[in-house]
Amino acid sequence: MDVVAHQLHARLDSAMTKSSIIDLMTPLRRGAQAEAADKVHAARHSPQEEDRAWAPRAAGWEAAHLMLDLFSRLPESHDDPVTPFTRLSLSLNASHLANMERDIFVARVREELDDPWGVAASLVLVPLVREYLRDGDALRLVAQAIRTRTLVT
Repeated sequence: MDVVAHQLHARLDSAMTKSSIIDLMTPLRRGAQAEAADKVHAARHSPQEEDRAWAPRAAGWEAAHLMLDLFSRLPESHDDPVTPFTRLSLSLNASHLANMERDIFVARVREELDDPWGVAASLVLVPLVREYLRDGDALRLVAQAIRTRTLVT
């Protein structure tokens, strides 16, 4: 959800900047707000020894960015990758999925989309994501991604 919130904040800030009344302070304020949001977003994912939830949060952050990048490269969603990404994130956060299923899905996304050659992702995950873009069924996407054996594993 951190990545979704950050993306939505950037989108809203951009829309408000385009439609705001000319004010000499507005660009400076908006720039400072965007910079502050970027710093807070980055701080939530930087290593912190005393924070036991840091590692899973960082893994989810990486998987979210990899998925958003995939949406931006697919022809079906490259014009507006944030909308399907937001829909997927909200669907998964509101779902009944157990933490173990979420963790496995995050691990699968990371292992396949972080593949420097992109072989595993193009053979396994990309077709599943394209099907998700057609039918919008986030739970099916997760279930199939968890079940499917990959070239990486």
